[in-house]
Amino acid sequence: MSKLIGTGPLQLSCQTRKHKMTNFLDEMIQSIIEEEFSNIALDEKKDDDKEKEKRDKDDVPLQVNFKGTWVRPDRKHIQDQTELAACLNGLDYKVLVSKINKAPTIELDDHAWAELGNTNSFNAGTAEQAKDLADQYGYHYNDAMYGYMNDREITMPVILDIGNGSEFYMVSGEPELLFARAFKVVPQVLVVKI
Repeated sequence: MSKLIGTGPLQLSCQTRKHKMTNFLDEMIQSIIEEEFSNIALDEKKDDDKEKEKRDKDDVPLQVNFKGTWVRPDRKHIQDQTELAACLNGLDYKVLVSKINKAPTIELDDHAWAELGNTNSFNAGTAEQAKDLADQYGYHYNDAMYGYMNDREITMPVILDIGNGSEFYMVSGEPELLFARAFKVVPQVLVVKI
């Protein structure tokens, strides 16, 4: 038999009080949980909005009015790439080095750039995409990126013209090309006719 607590019309059994208190606590806990989840959802939405805003800002194509200096690559810095290019294209390494040293500087037009089969630089529409592509291939890109942004020296990429204007091979300069494309800079390159 349940015990009665209190006197008069407010008498309630202990079990009824426990039940009401449990319901009250359950409702309070549910209310707190809903409020917390609501706050978490709002915070996540704010974070998502901030991240989207940052991404949108980073993905905006920038046009850099580059006034830096284009420099020829140091032969020692591109030795491995030059050896690989010589090997893959059936060329004598020393002859290729000599041709690179004498190669004229030209502006890389979109036709030749699009035809470069061993680079994704033509598709780098933003600095963020350029960074992602450079990271994907393990390129160090700070010199190129900040070089364009701060009008410093930029090393000219080396391109082989192996098809008399119809087929091209990039020997060196991927980061420079990535950020040139991202920043809407027409790159100066050394073109070696084979």
